[in-house]
Amino acid sequence: MDALYPQNQDFYLSTSGLTEFYRNEYSYYLRYVLGLQEELRLRPDARSHGNFLHRIFERAMKLPTNESFDRRLEQAISETSQEREFQAIYQESLEAQFTKEVLLDVARATGHILRHNSEIETIQEEAVFGGKEQAFVQLDNGRNIYVRGKVDRIDRLKTSDAIGVVDYKSSLTQFNFPLFFNGLNSQLPTYLAALKKEEIKTSLELCT
Repeated sequence: MDALYPQNQDFYLSTSGLTEFYRNEYSYYLRYVLGLQEELRLRPDARSHGNFLHRIFERAMKLPTNESFDRRLEQAISETSQEREFQAIYQESLEAQFTKEVLLDVARATGHILRHNSEIETIQEEAVFGGKEQAFVQLDNGRNIYVRGKVDRIDRLKTSDAIGVVDYKSSLTQFNFPLFFNGLNSQLPTYLAALKKEEIKTSLELCT
């Protein structure tokens, strides 16, 4: 560990890396210290589900707004489903095809919320934060910790200018304070802290 994090150098970490460390230290060691990667599999998993939903909403939000949101969402679903990566994954078996249909239901249900909420304005997507410009936190020994990550979407509530972060998930995920206290549910609070560090001068609220 001293070779990976020399005493005279700052820490450069990612939100996913921090979450993985508290979830499973051995897994963190394999991935982030030894640099090992999981064997590539066509079987769909949580990561491929998340990427699929991310791609759909990223496309839908970037399409011209002269079309209705429903039409943009269906176009994004069609184009994303035709990507070779997702065709290979979600045509692998009947179970994978069923999983894809469930994900599309999730996408359309989320789209329903976006379509009918005129009080929310999306101000940024795939927002990258972190870098060498500003430390995320400084330890008691003076060493700086820099945290990098990517926020799926940043919204503004028009009535109060409150800022919220949205993180797309392929399954039900609720914020849990005991898990957060133990480092296992730190993603959204880290995103909000990052927005404060980036000097967005508005109040911050969790949007789920």
